[in-house]
Amino acid sequence: MSAIEFGRMLRLSRFPFKPVAHCFVLGVALRCVVLASPVAEEPARPRITSIDHVAIYVSDVEKSRRFYSDVLGLTVGCPQYSGADTCLLVRPSAQRILLRAAPAEIRNHAHQSWLAEIAFATDEVSGARRYLLAHGFHPEPIQRDSDGAESFRVRDPEGNAIVFVHRPASEAGHGPASQQIASRMIHAGFVVKDMAAENRFYVDVLGFRLYWRGGFKDDGTDWYELQVPEGPDWIEYMLNIPADADHKKLGCRIIFSLA
Repeated sequence: MSAIEFGRMLRLSRFPFKPVAHCFVLGVALRCVVLASPVAEEPARPRITSIDHVAIYVSDVEKSRRFYSDVLGLTVGCPQYSGADTCLLVRPSAQRILLRAAPAEIRNHAHQSWLAEIAFATDEVSGARRYLLAHGFHPEPIQRDSDGAESFRVRDPEGNAIVFVHRPASEAGHGPASQQIASRMIHAGFVVKDMAAENRFYVDVLGFRLYWRGGFKDDGTDWYELQVPEGPDWIEYMLNIPADADHKKLGCRIIFSLA
């Protein structure tokens, strides 16, 4: 429409000229503001390559240590690790199993999970934290450990503690110990009550991909497995667990496997 035609239309309008002109000018101004506003760029998700460690609560640290070291052959002690947990090294992958003394609220609560945390290896801890903040999660501050590792914790939708870790070049890149029965940890499982809510975190946000699903019956789903985005390891949802499951039943549903 030409400027002459537009002016003729305004003169023929039943409404006074000025209000119409003001609306037109305001619309142009708002359009300019929208077009001029910079679009915030969402941070990219850093790679998630493997399971770094699993920490479990135990009632007897020494008895548990003897099982993992004497029976499974894992190495007691991790390079430069000075934390309170008992650290067992899976060589040569340098993955860890941490044994954590169960506090009273865990020991005395019959329906409390004994899984302390699952950790994933990433190549950029600060980037992973920014990515989760941009998606509405509330990760804790980054910790720098004496062994040079950087990490932070965040809670998944069901309250499980999830850790993202980046470690410097490992000092433990040797072959398995002579009695070690396996060379790496390949998966970890935990009880899940709301699969849809958990998938919004692990699949939609973190990019985990479906690996396998199955059940006690052919048409059921009691196990739902998701692989890390850039690696072979996977996690497993243990589904359909009764709300009143006790420590013994829950203990059979918190799993990790070595291969």
